[in-house]
Amino acid sequence: MAKPLKLGCSVNSLITLLFAFVLVAGYLAGERRLWVFEDEDLATTQRSSSGKCNLFSGKWVFDNKSYPLYKEKECTFMWDEFACEKFGRKDLNYQSWRFNATALLEKLRGKRMMFVGDSLNRDQWVSMVCLVESAIPAPLKSKRPKYAYFKFKAIEYNASIDFHWSPMLVESNYDDPASPRLPERIARISEIVKHARHWTNADILVFNSYEWWRRPKMKLLWGSFESPDQITKEVEMLRSYEMALKTWSDWLDIHVDRNKTRLFFMSMSPTHRRGQEWGMSQSDNCYNETLPITKEGHWGSGSDMRMMKIAEAAVEELRAKEVLDRFTKCRSTVKYIGRKARWDVQVEELNRRKENEENCDFFSGKWVFDNSSYPLYNESDCPYMSDQLACHKHGRPDLGYQYLRWQPHNCNLKRFYKFRRSIGMVSVCCACVVSVYAHSSYCLCFSNVWNVTEMWEKLRGKRLMFVGDSLNRGQWISMVCLLQSVIPVDKRSMSPNAHLTIFRAEEYNATVEFLWAPLLVDSNSDDPVNHRLDERIMQPDSVLRHASQWEHADILVFNTYLWWRQGPVKLLWSSEGDGVCEEIDGLGGMELAMEAWANWVASNVNPLKKQVFFVTMSPTHLCSAAALNQDVGVLLLHVVLHLSKVSTVMLLGKTQQLSLLGQEHGGLPGLGSFDRLLTTRSREWETSEGNCYDEKTPINNEGYWGSGSDLPTMRMVERVLNSLSSKVSVINITQLSEYRKDGHPSIYRKFWETLSPEQLSNPVSYSDCIHWCLPGVPDVWNELLFQFL
Repeated sequence: MAKPLKLGCSVNSLITLLFAFVLVAGYLAGERRLWVFEDEDLATTQRSSSGKCNLFSGKWVFDNKSYPLYKEKECTFMWDEFACEKFGRKDLNYQSWRFNATALLEKLRGKRMMFVGDSLNRDQWVSMVCLVESAIPAPLKSKRPKYAYFKFKAIEYNASIDFHWSPMLVESNYDDPASPRLPERIARISEIVKHARHWTNADILVFNSYEWWRRPKMKLLWGSFESPDQITKEVEMLRSYEMALKTWSDWLDIHVDRNKTRLFFMSMSPTHRRGQEWGMSQSDNCYNETLPITKEGHWGSGSDMRMMKIAEAAVEELRAKEVLDRFTKCRSTVKYIGRKARWDVQVEELNRRKENEENCDFFSGKWVFDNSSYPLYNESDCPYMSDQLACHKHGRPDLGYQYLRWQPHNCNLKRFYKFRRSIGMVSVCCACVVSVYAHSSYCLCFSNVWNVTEMWEKLRGKRLMFVGDSLNRGQWISMVCLLQSVIPVDKRSMSPNAHLTIFRAEEYNATVEFLWAPLLVDSNSDDPVNHRLDERIMQPDSVLRHASQWEHADILVFNTYLWWRQGPVKLLWSSEGDGVCEEIDGLGGMELAMEAWANWVASNVNPLKKQVFFVTMSPTHLCSAAALNQDVGVLLLHVVLHLSKVSTVMLLGKTQQLSLLGQEHGGLPGLGSFDRLLTTRSREWETSEGNCYDEKTPINNEGYWGSGSDLPTMRMVERVLNSLSSKVSVINITQLSEYRKDGHPSIYRKFWETLSPEQLSNPVSYSDCIHWCLPGVPDVWNELLFQFL
C-alpha cells in the first residue's frame, strides 16, 4: 500500500464485513448463476426501476437484540488485527447495528468456497469463518494456514472456506503476504496462472482488488522477475488496473464453467481518512468515531468512482459475452445464407527473411528401420504419458512401430543419433549430429540418450503452446516426453487445467503448453472432457475466447481437421441474440473457422517476434481398400497429389507460395496412371479385417493417399494459408503419416467407456485408428518442428 494504515481505518468496521456476508449468503440462496457486481450509486438507478429489491440501498438500524451475530472472544479463529474489543475499544455499539450458520453450511455442503484478494477480503474470510464455526463441534473443524493460502474445513459438511492471497489478482512482487514492504510495486500484468491454479475447481469464488492500486502510476513487468531480459514500464494507474482486470476476466471466461461455479466481485471497501467529509476537522479521521454517517448517499474520497467504473465495465463485458458451452442449444435452425465475418484487418508489411540457399523438402521421403537411434525415449520413462497413447503398457506385443525414422529423400533432418561407446572402463552415451547446412557430421557425448539441451535453449524464457484437438494434444505429450528427462524432478511441474495444461521448466523459465480448441473458433465443444454432443455449435466470427490464452505465447502450433469430419455444424453468429442457428456442411464450417483464425493471425502476429505453425491434417486408417469405395472424381484429385511436390509457406526462412497439392510437371495424369494408382493402393493395403487393427508394418508405396485424408479440405487450407504469406509456417505431416497404418493404438489403449461383449468379440469394431502410439509418429512431427525453430 502507499502508506501504512491505522488499525481502525484498515478494518473499516468488522460489522461492515458481516453485512457483506449477509449479501453473499442472500445470493447463494437465489437462483442466479452469473456475476454479482453492485455499487451503491449504480445499484440505486439500475435496480429500483426494475421493481426488484435493492439489497445495497438502505440504512443502518440499531439492533442490540439480534446483533452481534457472534461474540468476538468466542470465535476461535479471530485475528488480532480485527479484535477491537480485545485491544481496548470501550464502546461496543458498533457491533449492534443490524444469520443462521447451519442454513449457510447446508448451502456449502460438499462445496469449496474461496476468497481471493487482499487483506480486506481476508477480513471477510475471517468474518465468514467466525459466522459458521460456532455451529460445528471442535473435532469436526480445522484451519490450515500455508504461505498465501488458508483453509477452514467443516468435516461434517465436507465443505471448505478458503482464502488465497492475491492483492492485485495478477502476479506481483507482493505475492508473499509476509514479505516486507518494498520501495516499488511491480505487477506482471498479463500473468495470472500462478494464482489462478489455486482457484481451479472452487464452487464459489469471491474476489476483490482495489486498495493496492491506489497510487498515481504502477510499474508493469513483461517477462519474469528472475529473467535478465525482463521489460518494465511505468503506466498510469487506471490503465494498469484496467489491464489487470482484463487478464482476470479473460481467465475466468475461459476456465470457469458458470453453470457450476458461482462468481462474486466485491466492490471497493472505502477508507475514512478525511474527517472534514463528515463534518469533522481536516486533521481528523476514523479515530474515536462511534457512530455511522447518517447522510444517505454519502460518498467520500476513499472510494474512487473511476476505478469503480473500470471494474463495472470488466464485469459487465464478461456478463454480456455469449458463452458457448456444452449446454448451448439452438432455438431454431435455418440454412446457411452465405454471410462472412467482417474484419478490419491491417496487415503490416514486414521485411522478408533472407532466403536460404537450401531448398530441402523435408516432407518427401520414406520410413526406415532404425533401432539404434529410436525410440527417442521410453514409454515407461515419461511420467506424463497418456494412457490413451501408451500402447505397450496396454498390451501391444510388437514394438516395431517405435523403431521407424523419417528419412527425407535429398537431405537429413537435424537430429541426434544415439549409440554407446566405451571410454576406458566407462560406457557412455554419445550422439552424432548431422548438420543440414555443412553436409557433415560430428559426435558429442552425453549422459542421457537424447540430448534436448539445444531445444531447451531455443525455448529459454519462452512459451511454446500447442492449440487444437486430441491429435495436437498427442503431439504436445510427445514434446513433453522428449524434453522432460533433462529437467530435475524438483525443477519441473505440470499444472493440469483441463482447458489449458502447462508443463514448466524452472531452470529455463520456459513452458510447453496445450490449449484445447478443437475448432479453433469458440464452440460448444470447448469443454475438453464433456464434448460429445447431439449438435455441434460454433461462433464462426469469434476466436476471442481462445485467443486471449494463446496471444501471449511465443511459439504457437495449431491444428484442426478431424472434428469437421462428423457431419454438419451449426453457426451461431455473435450478433445473433435470438438463438437462431444456420446449418452448414463440415468443410464450409471449417473454412469459416480457418478464415476467422487467419484474420486473427494477420492482425496480431509479427513473425519477427512470434512464430506460428500450422500442422496439416493427421490421416486416419479406418478402411484398408479405400480406393474401392471412393468417388472417381475424388480419386482423380488424389492422383494429382500422387504426382505432386509438397512445400511450405515458409521453409527455413524462405518465403514461398504454398503448394500443398500442386503438380510437379503440370497437367492431369492419364487414365493409365489412375488405373495403376487404384490397383496399387488396393493391393498395397488389402487386409481381411479392414482397418489398422493388427497392422505391424507401414505402407511402402510412395505417394499413397487414403480416404482418411480429405483433398478438398487440403485445398481449402492451402488457400487460407497462402493469404498469410510469411506469418505462418506449415508442418505438412499428412503424406508422411499416411504411410503409418501401423502407428495407431488400435485396441492397445485405455478406453474411457466400457466395451460391450459384442465389441470385445470383434476388435476391429473398436480399434482406434485415429490417434497415434507414443513413442511413435508424433515424435517425428516434433522433429520437424525442431528443424524450423
